[in-house]
Amino acid sequence: MYPGAHRKTDKYEKWDKQSGSPGATFSTSDHDLHRRRRAALNPFFAKRSVVQLETRISDKVTKLCDRLWEEWQKDRVVDLHVPLTALTTDIITYFCYGYSYDYLNHDDFNKEWEVTMRKMFDTVALRRHFPWLLSLVSLPFQFINKEPPIMKHFITAKEGIKKEVGRIIKVEPGTKSKEKESIFTTLRDSDDLPTEEKSVERMTDEAFILIAAGTETTAKTLTETMFHILNTPGVLQKLTEELDAEITSRDDVPTWTRLEKLPYLVISFDKLNKSLFTDSNRAQSSPRA
Repeated sequence: MYPGAHRKTDKYEKWDKQSGSPGATFSTSDHDLHRRRRAALNPFFAKRSVVQLETRISDKVTKLCDRLWEEWQKDRVVDLHVPLTALTTDIITYFCYGYSYDYLNHDDFNKEWEVTMRKMFDTVALRRHFPWLLSLVSLPFQFINKEPPIMKHFITAKEGIKKEVGRIIKVEPGTKSKEKESIFTTLRDSDDLPTEEKSVERMTDEAFILIAAGTETTAKTLTETMFHILNTPGVLQKLTEELDAEITSRDDVPTWTRLEKLPYLVISFDKLNKSLFTDSNRAQSSPRA
């Protein structure tokens, strides 16, 4: 299980098949090929790269706060996992494409997308035990309504991602200068990846895993975090007091560099992360754990 960095170890192929994206780094079993694909992605998830995206993240968080304020003024009850899924989707798609799906501007935060993501993760265990279900993904799109509901969500999501990736990979000459730098424009133009590694099919698999993981896992963590903040006596008050002392006005959006110096915020979230990890280990029977 823990071979170390200097020992070649292929991933367990049957475990990876449940993703339905054989060309993605996550699903790559061969040790050497996995290292090459992973090396191409590593720079994007270094702290420096994420910090460079911080302004965009802050804009999306501000938009989320504005939308929740509007919902509160209309006296509506909001399932927080839905807008938080819209938030994480808008952020990860911008990181991948250079533009976002803009789900935070949808009237219902595009609840259908939240359902799609949730259903895909809910059925991971089922797909792992019945991998033949994933063969349905290769069927023509016109057959989608005839397929089992659990696969309809899966196929709809992947078809949408394929269209977005195709726009980037098959960009017309002379239009690259108008693009914003993103994960897939960089991979497309990389000299370190051979041509076969830049096909629409493989890039679609890569994008599918990145977007799915960057959407549902982060939204779930944020939702759990919000619950514990509100459910644990004293936590919200202490956090509010600490943040009020740091943030001087609505326009003063603190950077992560400032936030990570706040003792109660950092210590509380560190404890929460450890608690969630422990709870997840205890709840192995739950598909969403």
